[in-house]
Amino acid sequence: MFGGHIVKKKLIVGFALLLCLVTLPACSSNKLNGSYQAKMNLLFFETTDTLKFKDDKVTESDSNGETTNKGTYTIKDSVLKIKMGKYHMKAKLADDHKSFTITSADGLADLASGTKYKLKN
Repeated sequence: MFGGHIVKKKLIVGFALLLCLVTLPACSSNKLNGSYQAKMNLLFFETTDTLKFKDDKVTESDSNGETTNKGTYTIKDSVLKIKMGKYHMKAKLADDHKSFTITSADGLADLASGTKYKLKN
């Protein structure tokens, strides 16, 4: 009589643990992986800016693919904070992590405010 009850509890606990292990990493992801691009209009020409994220590092490259800046980033509460050299930027990260929009930055980098970067396929 008690043996079946114990087995049932073990199955329920095992299923709950498996569910937690599968869903928690997806919900609490605070890392980006991949290249995000944005088209920018600077005076009389259009350029593409690319930010490549890997681990806690970010690399910026221009339309020609040349590295223009390197730095680090953090994510907390859907706010992406990027530090490259002397510049600091903040962006609102989409829930699916497939895009972000620059909300503020230091100095000349603030010209990028409002720019939306999308994950490159």
